[in-house]
Amino acid sequence: MTGKLSIVEFTDNKLREMLPRIAYESGATDEQLSRMCDISRRTLNNWFRAYPDFKAAIISARERHNSEVLEKSLIKKAQGYDIVEHEQGQRGTQTIDIHKTRHIPPDTDAIKFFLSKRNPERWQDKAEDKTSELAEIFAMIINKTRTLPSTRELPKPETEREGGE
Repeated sequence: MTGKLSIVEFTDNKLREMLPRIAYESGATDEQLSRMCDISRRTLNNWFRAYPDFKAAIISARERHNSEVLEKSLIKKAQGYDIVEHEQGQRGTQTIDIHKTRHIPPDTDAIKFFLSKRNPERWQDKAEDKTSELAEIFAMIINKTRTLPSTRELPKPETEREGGE
């Protein structure tokens, strides 16, 4: 045996059960999976053709990994988070490690995206809502300017009323 696994060996091997779990835990690509198992990419493709359920399990595991990782990242960005930065500094002749905690504030775009996907009926931007809201704002502005006196109605300065001195 040359270290490569044939389809026959694959059917009896734990790899058939382990690879989907590896794909789920790591999100590994086909290329990465084949390297992890010390098999060629061609062998992995042969397994996919011979065992469509195996291929489906790998794809499903990878998609679950990606969606969970991305969702966690999005939630983290929407909530804000702290990071610890490490630097080295000098105290006299001694080099010291400095740890600073920096807060990354919530990202409003991430919040909007998250809410619009979680509850689209309530949080989705709707052009018609914005248009009607803008129309109301413009109407209020126009009505206020109509109630303000025009420049012709403003009282004249006292110097003009007393004979134009």
